Amino acid sequence: MQLPRRANMNSTEKRIHRELRNYVRDDLSDSGIVIELVNNDLMNLKAYMKGVPGTPYEGGKYELDITIDDSYPYKAPTFKFITRIWNPCVSPFDGTVCLDHVGNGVWPVTMTIFEALLIIQSWMSVYDSEHPVDMDISKQAVEHEEIFKKTAKFWATKYAGARNPYDRKLLRKLRLMVRITNNEDLATFALSYHNWVLPTDIKNPRIVRI
Repeated sequence: MQLPRRANMNSTEKRIHRELRNYVRDDLSDSGIVIELVNNDLMNLKAYMKGVPGTPYEGGKYELDITIDDSYPYKAPTFKFITRIWNPCVSPFDGTVCLDHVGNGVWPVTMTIFEALLIIQSWMSVYDSEHPVDMDISKQAVEHEEIFKKTAKFWATKYAGARNPYDRKLLRKLRLMVRITNNEDLATFALSYHNWVLPTDIKNPRIVRI
């Protein structure tokens, strides 16, 4: 990563510059998290996060947008998943996450952007059940854990480039649902939110062999 020169930087930019310099110096990319500048702008970063091994997200690569304003480090940056992910702590619609609860509601001044990304990454292993962004996904994870894991893995394959074979039953149901929605993403959302239960008006369909 090529960092911009420190001349004429405000206090927030100097803080971010220092964080990124330490990130490069300590070679923290081994964590599975890569941070990049967008257009050489310290206030707008990209992060790429590998799916955690041993979780449904394994093999996926997730892109996040990080927007920072002048109130940092006294206020959390805005983190947003660009890559779709099925997780209670992330909105599947717009990728937003919420870190307001970190530090008991007061963003720790000592918290770095990399450390915040580690918290987000940890949700792939043990999501924050007390502060979910999406209550329906949280309910599925608690009450239908196996379906939740299959759904998260399906999304990792479909949206995050994980090289897993699709679950054949889920893929068949998706193909049937597309007949109703005429939109594969919409069909994926509908089935995911309804535990992959097809509408009752789909009867005895002819399924193309996979």
